[in-house]
Amino acid sequence: MTSLAERLAESLGAKAGKLPGTDVPAVLLHGQWVSLPHLSYGKWPPHPYINEPAPSFGSDLSWHWRGTNDSIKNPYKLTSWLYLKPECSFSGALQKKIKRAKQQAFSCKAGGLELLNEFWPVYAHHIHRLGSLPLPKRFFRVLLEGFDEGKAEIILLYQQGQVRGAACNLFVSGFYENAWFATQQSVQNKGVSYFMHDFMIQRAQHLGAEIYSFGRSTPHSGVHQFKRQWGTTDIPLAWYENGGLIAENPYLLRPLGKLLKYMPFPLVAHLGNWAFKRIY
Repeated sequence: MTSLAERLAESLGAKAGKLPGTDVPAVLLHGQWVSLPHLSYGKWPPHPYINEPAPSFGSDLSWHWRGTNDSIKNPYKLTSWLYLKPECSFSGALQKKIKRAKQQAFSCKAGGLELLNEFWPVYAHHIHRLGSLPLPKRFFRVLLEGFDEGKAEIILLYQQGQVRGAACNLFVSGFYENAWFATQQSVQNKGVSYFMHDFMIQRAQHLGAEIYSFGRSTPHSGVHQFKRQWGTTDIPLAWYENGGLIAENPYLLRPLGKLLKYMPFPLVAHLGNWAFKRIY
């Protein structure tokens, strides 16, 4: 059985292998080694959750590496982990918010490839509203079909038979991460995020996970503050490029995000597909 990296590489015409000097599965895309599928971590799974030095590559190799490093004082991004063992407990204020969300006509379903066609439009339109390019549907198809390291699954939230929220999560070796998350604007003031994360935390516990990861966010942002309500632990992410630590937004095209919001969705989706071939 081929690995996810090998299958992605075959579809992209790229070279698959190991990140030089490490045991990280990776693909070589246009001269850059990229670890897959967890782009937030240089090593997967991120056990034993300790600081790790950046790999020492040759100066002639352009590369990106991301991993946890508690010594980073001002990280550009971080992930939020909720430790499930010993059993976690929530504050009274958070429990009230979850209870109010459960009074709505919401329901959740967990599944795989059969839910992809319902997941992708909610995810892609959400990313478009944020001013970014969505990953194409085929990225998630390959992930769901070929994540041999563990389990990849889709979570959908329904209200009156309509999909209002969607997530794609990854589970391996006791670690469950909400990697992609999207909700429709029409239900965002009804506690949909509280309902979905409560469901996914229970899902992680059912699978025997020790840690539930809310995924990455920008420090002190609204999304980060939402995650902190759950009693999460901040895990700084170290982003390296050519051996140097990146402290600021490394993406030169980020200013185009404001423009992307006003571009037609079909065009943005097409650009996402184009970017996938060259970045991921």
